Amino acid sequence: MNFFRRKPTIEEKTVPDPTTMEASTVEEYVNRGMLFYSNEKFDQAEADFKQAMSMDPEAVDPVYGLALAYKGADQADQAIEAFEKVIALLDQGKMDDQPERKTMLKRISKSHIKSLEASGAAAQASE
Repeated sequence: MNFFRRKPTIEEKTVPDPTTMEASTVEEYVNRGMLFYSNEKFDQAEADFKQAMSMDPEAVDPVYGLALAYKGADQADQAIEAFEKVIALLDQGKMDDQPERKTMLKRISKSHIKSLEASGAAAQASE
């Protein structure tokens, strides 16, 4: 037995720089917005999600992304409002063709709302 075998290397994946990406469709704006969000560039993420929402007001993904950007930027009231809109869109039948994803987004949105409300209550109590 050879205990000193070299471990296989894991190929690193490079994440594209969102500032170099062009966007013209809802999906492209959402994808670029998520990259801005993951890089904690919440203002730029917010702008992309709002652009996607203006192109398709009934799409769930841009609203969910906007809610995350608001939460990341410590804008709790706006985040709660956006997460509630995600739930409302799902309740209206959006994403019925993706039942597992629909259920997951609804649960996660409710969880975000609960945590935001709890942290808001904690902040008020400490004042």
